[in-house]
Amino acid sequence: YSSSGAYNIRVRVVDSNGCPAEGSMQFSVFSNPTASLSVIPSSLCPDESVLISGSSSSPSPITYTLIETGDGNAFPVSSTTYRYSTPGAKTLTYRVFNQNGCYASATSTVTVHPSPLASFSSDAPICYGGNVHFSNNSIGADFYEWDFGDSTYSTEESPSHFYVNPGTYDVTLTAYNTYGCYDTFSSSVTVNPIPVADFDIDGNLCTGASIQTINKSSGADSYLWSFGNGLTSTDFQPQITYASFGRYPISLTAIISSTGCYNTHAEVVEITSPPVVSLGSDKTVSRGGQTSIGGVVSGGVPPYTYFWEENPLRNYIDFVTAPYPTVTVPLGAPIETITYTLS
Repeated sequence: YSSSGAYNIRVRVVDSNGCPAEGSMQFSVFSNPTASLSVIPSSLCPDESVLISGSSSSPSPITYTLIETGDGNAFPVSSTTYRYSTPGAKTLTYRVFNQNGCYASATSTVTVHPSPLASFSSDAPICYGGNVHFSNNSIGADFYEWDFGDSTYSTEESPSHFYVNPGTYDVTLTAYNTYGCYDTFSSSVTVNPIPVADFDIDGNLCTGASIQTINKSSGADSYLWSFGNGLTSTDFQPQITYASFGRYPISLTAIISSTGCYNTHAEVVEITSPPVVSLGSDKTVSRGGQTSIGGVVSGGVPPYTYFWEENPLRNYIDFVTAPYPTVTVPLGAPIETITYTLS
């Protein structure tokens, strides 16, 4: 029946002898309800909420409603919010039943776009002073946002980043596709500190003289010295003697053993040969007389500093720091040999 209402049915039968019989009955055809379905939004990303709203009308009371989400789930309600976890086109159905058992349904389609998968790796841990290089391993993404954990950001695909201070930083990558769907991935990176390398040297910078190093480094637990003459040392404060004059680069590398991080300080020292002193022949001086002593000084690095020694000590010399001092022998001086040594 195409329309509702009360209908009579008459049945007439005739048997093989031609005898007739009649019967009738009355029944009702009830109206179907109507149904409509609204889905907002009609396209979205996984785990975003969609509002599903069903509506209906019926000449008799509605006794049952059902929303089928198109992914195997159903809810006996007329409206709900729902989150899809998998991408794809989902056909939703809204079904209504009235008290007469008549029903109607409405369908709508929602498109769930795929989300990208965010992921990255890096060459951390590194030592302070270098860049952390990030490798973007995301899948299905078109745009990227990096948060390096130090209030700086980037939209490059695989950036490199310099951290102003050592430390451990939480880095977050957000990967987007053209549908606006996104995924985030976080991992920590560590920038290890480097030690301070520094030193001084103490001693005469002459060939054959022992030079003492003074280690002023901090934050390190092992050391490597290079003296520029093919010799090295791992002592904290080694001594070095140079056999030949010249300019030698001395470098100290201070190392943190647990991380391998290091720093290097270098200085150039100039080693010279000591001066050569020639005082000439011995002299004889009478009591009450005087003479000048001295000689030829060569080599080394002028200007020179002089120091005379008298043995035995008589204080006959006027200036022990003069290059050519005068020796005055008193009248009552004993007859003896006095040795004067110039350094």
